[in-house]
Amino acid sequence: MDLTILQLIRDSLPALLRGAQVTARNNISTGARKDACRVDGNSKLTSGHNCWHGKVEGFKPSETDISADPKLRNPDAGDYSPADDSPCIDAGAATGRTFKGAAPDMGALEAR
Repeated sequence: MDLTILQLIRDSLPALLRGAQVTARNNISTGARKDACRVDGNSKLTSGHNCWHGKVEGFKPSETDISADPKLRNPDAGDYSPADDSPCIDAGAATGRTFKGAAPDMGALEAR
Protein backbone atom coordinates (compact mmCIF):
# COMPACT_ATOMS: atom_id res chain seq x y z
CA MET A 1 0.00 0.00 0.00
CA ASP A 2 1.38 3.43 -0.92
CA LEU A 3 0.29 6.01 1.60
CA THR A 4 0.48 9.69 0.98
CA ILE A 5 2.48 10.84 3.97
CA LEU A 6 2.01 9.40 7.44
CA GLN A 7 2.42 12.64 9.35
CA LEU A 8 2.27 16.13 8.01
CA ILE A 9 1.20 18.07 11.06
CA ARG A 10 4.14 19.53 12.88
CA ASP A 11 4.34 18.58 16.57
CA SER A 12 1.95 15.68 16.00
CA LEU A 13 2.10 12.43 17.91
CA PRO A 14 3.79 9.50 16.16
CA ALA A 15 1.90 7.02 14.05
CA LEU A 16 1.09 4.21 16.47
CA LEU A 17 0.22 0.72 15.31
CA ARG A 18 -1.59 -1.50 17.81
CA GLY A 19 -2.49 -5.07 16.92
CA ALA A 20 -2.18 -4.39 13.19
CA GLN A 21 -0.37 -5.99 10.28
CA VAL A 22 0.68 -3.29 7.85
CA THR A 23 2.92 -3.15 4.80
CA ALA A 24 4.31 0.33 4.34
CA ARG A 25 6.03 1.13 1.05
CA ASN A 26 7.05 4.42 -0.62
CA ASN A 27 5.94 6.56 2.33
CA ILE A 28 7.36 9.68 3.89
CA SER A 29 6.91 10.27 7.60
CA THR A 30 8.01 13.71 8.73
CA GLY A 31 7.08 16.52 11.07
CA ALA A 32 6.55 14.38 14.18
CA ARG A 33 7.53 15.95 17.47
CA LYS A 34 9.39 12.87 18.72
CA ASP A 35 8.93 9.54 16.97
CA ALA A 36 8.22 8.98 13.29
CA CYS A 37 6.51 5.68 14.00
CA ARG A 38 5.90 3.45 17.01
CA VAL A 39 4.79 -0.19 16.76
CA ASP A 40 3.57 -2.19 19.76
CA GLY A 41 4.43 -5.84 20.45
CA ASN A 42 1.15 -7.15 18.94
CA SER A 43 1.70 -5.52 15.56
CA LYS A 44 3.75 -6.34 12.52
CA LEU A 45 5.03 -3.66 10.19
CA THR A 46 6.67 -4.74 6.96
CA SER A 47 8.56 -1.73 5.71
CA GLY A 48 10.40 -0.97 2.50
CA HIS A 49 11.39 2.09 0.47
CA ASN A 50 10.18 4.57 3.11
CA CYS A 51 11.67 7.78 4.44
CA TRP A 52 11.48 7.99 8.24
CA HIS A 53 12.35 11.48 9.45
CA GLY A 54 12.43 10.90 13.19
CA LYS A 55 12.91 7.99 15.56
CA VAL A 56 11.21 4.65 14.90
CA GLU A 57 10.28 2.37 17.77
CA GLY A 58 9.20 -1.27 17.87
CA PHE A 59 10.49 -2.29 14.45
CA LYS A 60 13.66 -2.20 12.43
CA PRO A 61 13.47 -0.24 9.18
CA SER A 62 14.46 -2.25 6.11
CA GLU A 63 17.68 -1.82 4.18
CA THR A 64 15.72 0.10 1.53
CA ASP A 65 14.31 2.61 4.04
CA ILE A 66 16.13 5.87 4.64
CA SER A 67 16.33 8.06 7.72
CA ALA A 68 16.70 11.60 6.49
CA ASP A 69 14.97 14.92 6.01
CA PRO A 70 12.77 14.26 2.95
CA LYS A 71 13.23 17.84 1.73
CA LEU A 72 9.70 18.47 0.53
CA ARG A 73 9.24 21.26 -1.99
CA ASN A 74 7.00 23.66 0.00
CA PRO A 75 4.87 21.91 2.64
CA ASP A 76 3.79 25.20 4.25
CA ALA A 77 2.08 26.07 0.95
CA GLY A 78 0.64 22.56 0.48
CA ASP A 79 3.26 21.28 -1.98
CA TYR A 80 4.41 17.92 -0.59
CA SER A 81 6.31 16.81 -3.67
CA PRO A 82 10.03 16.09 -3.23
CA ALA A 83 12.31 19.09 -3.84
CA ASP A 84 15.04 18.77 -6.47
CA ASP A 85 17.63 17.77 -3.82
CA SER A 86 15.37 15.32 -1.96
CA PRO A 87 16.79 11.89 -1.07
CA CYS A 88 13.30 10.50 -1.83
CA ILE A 89 13.66 11.00 -5.60
CA ASP A 90 13.99 7.68 -7.46
CA ALA A 91 14.26 5.88 -4.09
CA GLY A 92 10.83 4.17 -4.11
CA ALA A 93 9.70 0.74 -5.27
CA ALA A 94 7.62 0.06 -8.37
CA THR A 95 4.01 -0.61 -7.33
CA GLY A 96 2.17 -0.10 -10.61
CA ARG A 97 1.93 3.68 -10.32
CA THR A 98 3.24 5.81 -13.17
CA PHE A 99 6.55 7.45 -12.35
CA LYS A 100 9.26 9.64 -13.88
CA GLY A 101 12.94 8.79 -13.69
CA ALA A 102 14.74 5.54 -12.86
CA ALA A 103 12.31 4.53 -10.09
CA PRO A 104 9.26 5.92 -8.29
CA ASP A 105 9.80 8.66 -5.75
CA MET A 106 8.93 8.03 -2.11
CA GLY A 107 5.71 9.69 -1.03
CA ALA A 108 2.47 10.27 -2.87
CA LEU A 109 3.78 12.79 -5.39
CA GLU A 110 6.52 12.56 -7.98
CA ALA A 111 9.07 15.36 -8.13
CA ARG A 112 8.37 17.86 -10.90
